[in-house]
Amino acid sequence: MRADRLVLVSGPESAAYREAIARAAPGWEIDFAATEEEFQRLLGLAEVVFDVQHRRGRPFASSASLRWLHTASTGVDRYLTPEFVASDVLLTNSRGIHAVPIAEHVMALMLAHARLLEQSWKDQRERRWGDRRLYERLGELRGKTLGLLGVGHIGSELAVRARAFGMRVIGCRRRPLPPPPGVERVYAADRLAEFLGQCDFLAVAVPLTAQTRGLLGRAEFAALKPGAYLVNVARGGVVDEDALVESLRAGRLSGAALDVFAEEPLPCTSVLYATPGVTITPHVAGLGPSLDAERIGLFADNLARYVEGRPLRNVVDKRAGY
Repeated sequence: MRADRLVLVSGPESAAYREAIARAAPGWEIDFAATEEEFQRLLGLAEVVFDVQHRRGRPFASSASLRWLHTASTGVDRYLTPEFVASDVLLTNSRGIHAVPIAEHVMALMLAHARLLEQSWKDQRERRWGDRRLYERLGELRGKTLGLLGVGHIGSELAVRARAFGMRVIGCRRRPLPPPPGVERVYAADRLAEFLGQCDFLAVAVPLTAQTRGLLGRAEFAALKPGAYLVNVARGGVVDEDALVESLRAGRLSGAALDVFAEEPLPCTSVLYATPGVTITPHVAGLGPSLDAERIGLFADNLARYVEGRPLRNVVDKRAGY
């Protein structure tokens, strides 16, 4: 068994990753695991793992050598088995680096809904000059209230953009901290119904934890302002999908844009594909041209801190789930 200190990256060989890691941890060994077999073989030798491939249910807690796991994602629910939560392995995530592309994705979805772009795309595909009467419901974001369910990095970036469009922005979070710039007011979790009743648009950006699983169900959709539009860029498990479909079919919501789902990939048999008013994107809201550079930049900075014994960024409270 090798005695060298090893950084294991769960992904194919990358010169950029190798160079950045070598600068951050001089003298350390660096290995890449593109396959499951390679990953299992090397996991027991690694002191640090950079999980780029978002592996689920892997026995990180059983590795005698592992001291620190860094994930390329923001959500960490896939790792939080009872054994891993109880272990001494440090967990950090990549929160913050996805905030800008996700915020822009949400703005695009809200604009598409308000400006009836789905109807325009339909007319274009059918080579038809649209009937202006079908566009009498054209709306604006100006003057509408955007509710942020979760007021972290994503919510903060979204608030800046929404305010630029003339929207009023409010938030709701478990801990009622002072509102960030652009957010008029932050409601505590026990005032969720009051918060929901003001929302023309609701953006969901909370981590999936025991407290947030199924957070939006029948009662919450009933509490939403009639005609509200839902955008979920958090985790599919936060939303009761059956209750969402019921609310859409009943006309209580004007629509929903979903980037995340309880089961991914979303099965072709899902009723969501055929539910009127639903826009589906395949868990891509966080992608962007600078993502890879930011991802490795964050990890390399943290690795240098780890080598030097300094506090790490983005340490996750494994018991809280974020």
